Amino acid sequence: MGIIKAYGKEEAVDYFKALARQGLHLHKGRTLRAQLMAAGEFPASVEQEVSKMVQNSR
Repeated sequence: MGIIKAYGKEEAVDYFKALARQGLHLHKGRTLRAQLMAAGEFPASVEQEVSKMVQNSR
């Protein structure tokens, strides 16, 4: 189920706008994320394997 289907278009758009305001960054590679976090580039790192998300949604 997609977010628009679950919450409606207006609420989904509001959610993604709020998410965008957080200034999130996407980085490939665990080593790179660990190095950037150790250097103080960001306070935390969240990881999720997209392939696992797709696999579990079936």
